[in-house]
Amino acid sequence: MLLNNLHINYYLRSSKTEVKKGILYCRVKVGGTILLTSVTNVKLNANEWDQKKQRPKTNAENGVVCLMFINEINKILNQIHLEYEAKGKVLTKSEVRAALKGADHIANGVITKHPTYLNIFDSFLTDMKKTIGTGVGLSTYEQYRGYRRNANEILEKQDLHETPIRNLSGEDILNFQKLATLRWAKSTVIKMMPTIKKIFDYAVDMRLIAENPARNIKRLKIAEGEKTIPFWLEPSQLKQFSDIELDERKSRYRDAFVFCCWTGLAIGDYLLMNPEDREAKVAAKQAVNKIEPGTLIESEGVYILKGRRQKTGTSFRVPLLPEPLRIISKYGGKLENLPFDLLSKDVGKIINEVAGLVGVKKQITFHTARKTMANYLLNVRMINPVYVLEIMGWKSIEEANAYVVVQESSLIRALFGDRQPGEITSAAADHKVKRIATYVSEVRNA
Repeated sequence: MLLNNLHINYYLRSSKTEVKKGILYCRVKVGGTILLTSVTNVKLNANEWDQKKQRPKTNAENGVVCLMFINEINKILNQIHLEYEAKGKVLTKSEVRAALKGADHIANGVITKHPTYLNIFDSFLTDMKKTIGTGVGLSTYEQYRGYRRNANEILEKQDLHETPIRNLSGEDILNFQKLATLRWAKSTVIKMMPTIKKIFDYAVDMRLIAENPARNIKRLKIAEGEKTIPFWLEPSQLKQFSDIELDERKSRYRDAFVFCCWTGLAIGDYLLMNPEDREAKVAAKQAVNKIEPGTLIESEGVYILKGRRQKTGTSFRVPLLPEPLRIISKYGGKLENLPFDLLSKDVGKIINEVAGLVGVKKQITFHTARKTMANYLLNVRMINPVYVLEIMGWKSIEEANAYVVVQESSLIRALFGDRQPGEITSAAADHKVKRIATYVSEVRNA
């Protein structure tokens, strides 16, 4: 006995305007549930359609395309029908709708055309956009849009941007990955590739391809020799940033940047404190993880900036040092008075102009501020990484690994504080210093 009572019916909905052609419709019944799909690119005149046989007449102008679509949708629906019968499962509305959506992509213009990788990526973004605020945050959606642009750039270099997704192979994706590493930093490609693979899974769910050709491609890894220490500003450089005289506009950008250097806030979390559009931004960026703009609380005579990061939803608690307190005081003593009028296109330009004035030759971004705070906590103050996790709002303690610089001087300072080796007079302590330095040197040279 059949579990799924599947009926497929095709009909032409004639146009009320005589000069226009009718649109082909497909009605699917599964256990009494009716689903409809229209194919706007398969059009026929009313006298070209045989309603009894549910197919175009032999003289139909667009008959071949119409038949190809009917055959394709029959094949897809019959395939999932057999699969579900074999598994003893009942077909659901979502599976049928996914199959119809996939078939609908096939009819494109006058000739039948299977969707490309970029077509599927666009469908993925359309579905994702509907879940902004409930399933994903706006920043995540924008990140996926950026990956779509990247995919288009590389696929064009491979001359695969118009190739049907079902014709892409694992070797094509492997070459895609290699070309991407020539275009962007390997760390960027490592973050991008899971999304590139996810689009194939999305196509599998739509039943446009049988399996993901990128499934067995190994994840890129950064070799030990390729790792670079993140660039940050040292406390002495930050002091120069704060002390330099600037015009009002540059001063506001500088103050925002320095505030983030001493609090570890990302620019998005900083701008989230702006009272003028705080509620709208929270609503737009809210995802599964709840986010909260930073607020000031007082504990044991110390002000603490507390909130939840918009990127990860993790909480941060930053005891404020003198410099961020000075900046808050400069703007009336309230967080909501801080300079939030930062044009994103001008941020990098102005911050680098200030950096040049104080002798910083490397290119920096606003995100350098977050790295600067991580360096200060881990390498300058040598705070327990568990506490740094709470201050920075990291998800796991492993995120500290990228910032810790283990040098002989760091180990000595960890054991003996800020005293210089020459100040340690006892023979035992002097011997310990030498032993540590010798051990570290041997490990490094091994």
